[in-house]
Amino acid sequence: MYRIAIPTKGRSHLIAKQTIGFLVKNKIDISKVDIFVGSKEEADDYKKVLSEIYKNPYIIHEQKDLMSIVNYIHDYYKNKTDVKWLLRLDDDIINIIDKNNRGIQGLDKFIKKMFKITEENSLSLWGINAYDNPFFFKDTITTNLKYIVGCLNGWVIRRDRFDLITWSSHYEDIIMTCEAFIRDGGVVRNNGYGIITKYFGPGGMNCSKEEVEQRKKDSLEIGLEVASRYGDMVRLVKKKDMYDIRLNHNYKV
Repeated sequence: MYRIAIPTKGRSHLIAKQTIGFLVKNKIDISKVDIFVGSKEEADDYKKVLSEIYKNPYIIHEQKDLMSIVNYIHDYYKNKTDVKWLLRLDDDIINIIDKNNRGIQGLDKFIKKMFKITEENSLSLWGINAYDNPFFFKDTITTNLKYIVGCLNGWVIRRDRFDLITWSSHYEDIIMTCEAFIRDGGVVRNNGYGIITKYFGPGGMNCSKEEVEQRKKDSLEIGLEVASRYGDMVRLVKKKDMYDIRLNHNYKV
């Protein structure tokens, strides 16, 4: 009923231990998973590690940056498959936790529930909290303008609506959240769950350590462009070593 897309780069041992391990532990059928890599050579490297677990073909995207990879994945499923529900995961997911700091129970049921809620509201994008502090979790499912983090998000593929693309690698998930909100009138977030992962780790969707550092340097320039394009939807804030974007939860289309 749904597919799981996992883009990855140079982290075959990590994906086996973390995201794939997380899915196996939670009894998700690995035949639902598609692993995206940049080249045939990289696919061969992953096969050496994952051959006993992952049996599907590797999808080679030949893209060089996060923006292009994200757009490739969306185009691939919309135009080259009949997939209706798509869950996108990073390769370093450790766990999903609830407000009691317990690991999620019934992951497959949870995923299907979130897709059904999204579809019933005629929306496309859903997610959970981007952080792992249960103190801030709430037992609510909302459709206002809230951040849908890039490392775990679900998409109802709308072939009857115009394509959504990200125009930057930096803030790509902020951009996709805003674009989905503008097109559909809302995004769905389950505020009772959060994700345990390591942000800005080398490899995977963030590519090299040098590119991660460049993203930090670009945070002001691209942040200003995000603020210019999306106006009252966002505000640019200064953090310790970079800038960040905050969303206006009260914004209405």
